[in-house]
Amino acid sequence: MKKDASQLKKEYLQKISNEFPKLKIYSSRLFTHGSDHDVVFINDSMVFRFPKSKKYVQTFKREIKFLSSFSKMTQVSVPRYTFVAKNYLFGGYKKKEGHWLTKNLYGNLDSFTQEVIARQLAHFLTLLHHFPLREARKMGFSEEWPISKQIRAYQKRKKEIFSVLSEKEKIFVEKFIEGYAHISVPRLALLHYDLSKDHILVKDGRVEGIIDFGDSALGDPAADFAWLWELGEKFVTTVYNEYNGLKDHSFLSRSQLYHDAMYLSWIYHGVHEKKKKLLQRGLRELRKIVKN
Repeated sequence: MKKDASQLKKEYLQKISNEFPKLKIYSSRLFTHGSDHDVVFINDSMVFRFPKSKKYVQTFKREIKFLSSFSKMTQVSVPRYTFVAKNYLFGGYKKKEGHWLTKNLYGNLDSFTQEVIARQLAHFLTLLHHFPLREARKMGFSEEWPISKQIRAYQKRKKEIFSVLSEKEKIFVEKFIEGYAHISVPRLALLHYDLSKDHILVKDGRVEGIIDFGDSALGDPAADFAWLWELGEKFVTTVYNEYNGLKDHSFLSRSQLYHDAMYLSWIYHGVHEKKKKLLQRGLRELRKIVKN
């Protein structure tokens, strides 16, 4: 039986108290909407993350080790876990301040501030993508989502995706996937792999922090540019021009393909998990591409 929020919160607080008895808890909030971790905010100053599945329990240890090393390299703040439970079953870090980098927030910034944020993200991605692969592999990172695996996942999801598409949209998606299958990745890098609006925190006109490295893995560096297209081509181009990572002639075109593929994922999860808003958003964006 699925536990309700109050019961789950009580259990998490008990685990925190058992592991860290000196930590005084005056207030707490539970956030369960993430797909990979539940989060408990303690005293509005600490963030405790609890992996939701065995997969994320296994990857949590490498995430913590990597962030301990990488936090010393980057000027953009990343989580640094000061509370780590035995066997790395959960952990906590000081809460990062800032607002999500949404379209609305970005659109209301002046052009100078927009460029500052673009440059900061470019420098962050440059450092991340130059993180030594040998060291990353020693920590346990691997290429978890090669193109071949992504195509197999699409074939499994195809029936549910197609259940809400028109014939014209189905033809477009088939051609899109056919082209996607021929992507060639020149070099691998360690990626954030989930660099979306809610993981980029902005404060006082600057990137205050990058959070949630739970999906980090080896992959195509262009994939970390995928979500940035949500803020427009000019933003992506500015980030790319400042980026000194693993560039190549098809980098931006691949990043746009990865971006467009996100919409198929939204449609699938919208159907599969009965998330109406996510489904509608995915269909709306896909139809814009088909129309153009």
